[in-house]
Amino acid sequence: LRRWLRGRQQAAPGDPLARTVWSLLGLVLGACIGGIAGMGLGIAYVDLANVSSFEGLAGYTVMFLFVLPGILVGMIAGAVAGWRRSRRAAA
Repeated sequence: LRRWLRGRQQAAPGDPLARTVWSLLGLVLGACIGGIAGMGLGIAYVDLANVSSFEGLAGYTVMFLFVLPGILVGMIAGAVAGWRRSRRAAA
């Protein structure tokens, strides 16, 4: 454990600008991928559950139950992945 902690302390923390850029890139790409995945899942759900399209219920279902949570999850996962990627790039 000491060896691992010492190795982490000696590792270069990296450029803060590079970390910010990688995190923002991950945030944007994650949001796009999460939104697209949510859209696909939502459309599949609407088809399988026979959701009515009366007054746009199917659209609301897809948008609010699948796309928006997909975007949020994608943003968080993308930012974390970008942060971790910047750490590996610095080492």
